Amino acid sequence: MERSVAHYQNDRYEVLAEVNHDDTFNEFIGTQIKKRSFSINSYLAFMFVLTWVLISILILRFSEHSSIEKFLCQLGLGILFGLFLIPIHELLHGIYLKALGCRLIVFEWDLLKFQFSCSSNQFVMSRKEYHLFLLVPFIIITAILLLLACIYGHFTALFLSMLLMHSSMCAGDFSLLNFSVKLNRNHLFIFYDPKVKKTLFLTAK
Repeated sequence: MERSVAHYQNDRYEVLAEVNHDDTFNEFIGTQIKKRSFSINSYLAFMFVLTWVLISILILRFSEHSSIEKFLCQLGLGILFGLFLIPIHELLHGIYLKALGCRLIVFEWDLLKFQFSCSSNQFVMSRKEYHLFLLVPFIIITAILLLLACIYGHFTALFLSMLLMHSSMCAGDFSLLNFSVKLNRNHLFIFYDPKVKKTLFLTAK
């Protein structure tokens, strides 16, 4: 597959859609969550189940007269440690891009707006590659935290609250996935332009 953007800048291809990665991106997330698809429904269901499990653990602690302080401590630490998963999440995006052959990877962050991103600089991906790019960090981190929660049962609340924190920060990835799926085109060519902060979705005419 041709990775150069220049290859697609001719009469054979057209821009089907674009997504702005600016101050309007949070509005974009809200809009995509309302446009239900299998990907968004699965994401919301996962968040609901995870929240329900944590609440169930709390109720169980009450009923067994166990230490609530220990649960709340693990919950607080899980939320705190969940923040440190952000650079790992973005690094996994970068590793995937590197595996595809991308030479110039862009890491961006805005601490005031609490926004972080990793993207390729004008590196074209197919629809399937783009979907995997969006999902790889979620899949890997979720698998590891669930495994740790199963192995170290005394720290289940810690690992599950870390997972809840991390999953909540994946809303942008799942929104972009939903947007791409809703375009309903099998042959898409997708790239990010850091100069204009836009992801562009191209298709053959």
